[in-house]
Amino acid sequence: MRAPRTVSTNGDVGGDATEARRRPDRPRAGGRPADSRHRRRADDGPAAAEDSVSPPAVSATSLAVVLIPIISALGVVGNALNLLVLTHGRRHLRHSIYVYFTFLSLADLVTCLLVLFSGIAKGVAADSVWWQLFDVYLHLGCGAVSTTASVATVVMVTVERLVTIR
Repeated sequence: MRAPRTVSTNGDVGGDATEARRRPDRPRAGGRPADSRHRRRADDGPAAAEDSVSPPAVSATSLAVVLIPIISALGVVGNALNLLVLTHGRRHLRHSIYVYFTFLSLADLVTCLLVLFSGIAKGVAADSVWWQLFDVYLHLGCGAVSTTASVATVVMVTVERLVTIR
């Protein structure tokens, strides 16, 4: 008598069950060993397939709609506090490096605000024409300028530090 055929959890019909038990240490294409734990018999019915179903994964879009606004809001608060300290500072905060830091904080504040509004709009009004206009004209345009200004400021600080050291 021939051994019953096996069906994998995704419904593929494999070899007989004795073949799967003979070589448990041999990896399959997915990297797991081909043993009876990863296969079910065809006559087990749908109940056996339900046991091996994993919980649904959180989509990257829903994760981004939640995490991006939170991180951006923290960036807005941090950069606003930084601007407050740097602009209302005392005389010792008037050196050129603090001017660079003020500009860097302002550029990062604009970037964080744009990303915050973009993340909120992506979750609330993803199909809206207004969201698409905001994304194309304001977020991409001003975001590119503020990000470039931020990187250029860091480069200027680095060059000034190099000149100061030499």
